[in-house]
Amino acid sequence: MPPGGQSVGLAFEDAIILSRLLSSSPSTDLADVLARYDSVRRPRVEDHYRQMAARWEGTKTRSWWVQWIREFFVWLYLFAIARHADESFGYDPMKVSL
Repeated sequence: MPPGGQSVGLAFEDAIILSRLLSSSPSTDLADVLARYDSVRRPRVEDHYRQMAARWEGTKTRSWWVQWIREFFVWLYLFAIARHADESFGYDPMKVSL
């Protein structure tokens, strides 16, 4: 995954959801459980991957001056995206329907 700082969080989510699937699955076939795990996790992981890839591409082509301005006004940026915080921080892997 491109740099974005969310890989560890996704790994924790993976561990929680996989453990929930393993403990609650009526099937004893590991292939069935892993297929279900893939169908539950793939959309969220692919969405994060697309977001990080876009951010990474934007960072690689940015000049130092643009980067300095962006860092200087980062508080405005954070204020503007605060309404989306619930999408990232409000995700609870214990509440995902399996």
